[in-house]
Amino acid sequence: MPSPDFSIKTGDTASAIYATLEDANGDAISIAGANVTFKMGPMSGGTLTVARAATNAQVGAGTADGSLGNVVFNWGTSDLTTADWYRAEWEVQFSNGSIESFPNYSFMVVAVREDL
Repeated sequence: MPSPDFSIKTGDTASAIYATLEDANGDAISIAGANVTFKMGPMSGGTLTVARAATNAQVGAGTADGSLGNVVFNWGTSDLTTADWYRAEWEVQFSNGSIESFPNYSFMVVAVREDL
């Protein structure tokens, strides 16, 4: 398996997953006025285990308008019940109706590890 971008144990909910959404040049994209969905499913394919709204995580620079592309997803109690390797992405629906997924070159790797 590839190195995970994010690791967490089954049943944990305290460690949210954060990202800065960037274009192909590595520049942050504005998510002002957009709806962002965090999607995650098993690396082997099949049904998504998570597909819910993410939140603007804008901090710093005195603004909370989404212009710096920071997002966060807080885990629910049923999101991390099965230890496995997952692929994940952030799907953005912009105010003009267009949709783009990030990272757009691949996906994030999430490792959900067995709890003791």
